[in-house]
Amino acid sequence: MKDSDGDGKKNGEELGDPQCIWTENSTPSRTTGITHPGICDPTNSTICQNKNSGVKEICSYEGFNCSYPLDGPDIYNITVTLEDTAVPPTETNYYCQFVELPHDKDYHIIAQVPHIVNRNVMHHLILYGCTDDSERERYSTPAPCNGMKASCLGMLAGWTLGDPGSCQSENVGTPMGNSSYKYALLEMHWNNPEKIASYRDSSGIVLYYTPKLRQYDADVMTTGQMGLVIPPGKDLYTANATVTSKCTSYYIPHTIYIDSANIHMHYLGASGTIEHFRNGVKLRNLAQDDIYQYDSPVTHMHNPVVEFKPGDELKTTCNFNSKRRTNITYYGEGTSEEMCFGFITYYPALKTPFSPVSYKSVDMCEASLPENKGMGGMAGDIGNGCNGFNFLYGHFSGHSNTKKALVEAVNTTCNNMRVGQCTEGCIAARKAFTDHPCTSGVPNEILVNIYSQSDETKTSKWQATTAVCQPPPTGVANNLIPISSLAMVVFAALTGCLLI
Repeated sequence: MKDSDGDGKKNGEELGDPQCIWTENSTPSRTTGITHPGICDPTNSTICQNKNSGVKEICSYEGFNCSYPLDGPDIYNITVTLEDTAVPPTETNYYCQFVELPHDKDYHIIAQVPHIVNRNVMHHLILYGCTDDSERERYSTPAPCNGMKASCLGMLAGWTLGDPGSCQSENVGTPMGNSSYKYALLEMHWNNPEKIASYRDSSGIVLYYTPKLRQYDADVMTTGQMGLVIPPGKDLYTANATVTSKCTSYYIPHTIYIDSANIHMHYLGASGTIEHFRNGVKLRNLAQDDIYQYDSPVTHMHNPVVEFKPGDELKTTCNFNSKRRTNITYYGEGTSEEMCFGFITYYPALKTPFSPVSYKSVDMCEASLPENKGMGGMAGDIGNGCNGFNFLYGHFSGHSNTKKALVEAVNTTCNNMRVGQCTEGCIAARKAFTDHPCTSGVPNEILVNIYSQSDETKTSKWQATTAVCQPPPTGVANNLIPISSLAMVVFAALTGCLLI
């Protein structure tokens, strides 16, 4: 087999088809670690010197263009990058670094272009806006992301594999500067399936911004389904999530205008749609990918913009093809796992960021409504100072001793319990936790996922005490959303922050 670029890897190997058995419309035997057979990699290695002279600058992204020039006298740019860092030899890594943004005055970010250094590992990046510098010390240098404070929840910019960059509509911009986001947290997702220890990276993103503020502030709404359990060997598996009229009536107090939308899945993604309804009648598709390709994402632009009113509904549908998989594929942050999201850019930005997502049958948006006590108070206090979000995730210390006592009771009474056997003490301890005012409204499956992955408890205890201590059904034991992702669900439903 041929090695066109001379980097020591055969063309088929670089394309995920080392046996050269791929056929049209099928999935190659390997879908991670794909590289270009015509570009010598790594580009800065000794073996690749002078071998890419006929290739245009890899990071030029010639598909990127704006309807207005980006070199005008009132348009500036800044390149936000991670300090040069060793990529760990593990498949999935999230690294964060705190950065300071221009804030001598107010600006609007009007365009973004990726600055990708190591294409072998870069999966995506997100630049979160921060209203203060409380994360400066923790992430002064690149470090594994371990949650973030509420002050760093604004989404300023982002990139995913295949994205050439983007421009805002001419009347909108993303706020940055003196009266908005003075700082930011750069989050990088590295995908290193071959667990190579020699990789390094210092990728980032170029922001174009102007002091000539535009008419509207822009924002991004995230929809989708996070409770994915995709069986193997299926030509078609469909997941969907609906944003109801009741939900948008509460969280969207005025008409907003949608100017773009796109769908995000991983390598099992085959097709998908984001549908827009009003009074039960479908008006249009905001996004429609008849053939979805993870490496070539499509942003569906709307000109004229789409008017979205309070009470309108959204339905996000993701179709997956798992024919080549032999194991169940779950929702997850790794490239070999799956996602089902829709990202919708709109203006004017809502005062309360809005990202309505679902987890299986649980509509996180409706669950957060005051009439539902905000998922046991997750949307706010429900009396006696009880806030479910703070209670579960420990952001405030008011209930820390109570929570610790309840968790310790489960740990102690269920410690020696065999799978399939229950004790009255164990059941009572579990019931005391779920009956607490801060958790009584939280769906049981979400509680299990939160605490089965936390540092405070062990998986077996929380699984064994679920469904009156019955063991989980076959194939469900590993269906656990990582704690970082579960926190992300609640953040998304209540604050608008979401990883991809």
